[in-house]
Amino acid sequence: MMLPNGEDLKVKRYVMYDLTVRLDSKFAADSRPPVIKRRYTDFRELYIKLRRDHPVLMSRI
Repeated sequence: MMLPNGEDLKVKRYVMYDLTVRLDSKFAADSRPPVIKRRYTDFRELYIKLRRDHPVLMSRI
């Protein structure tokens, strides 16, 4: 089924985050840092696993 604005109800929506990982030092700045694309659920799964595997370190987060 299509909505009036052309969106398909069968298509799942999700949020995608771009992470830029940059290393700067006193000698040089990272001129071409890599960009990593991940979904919110990827971060949630990472958080859950870190809390499970490292409860003391993650207790304040």
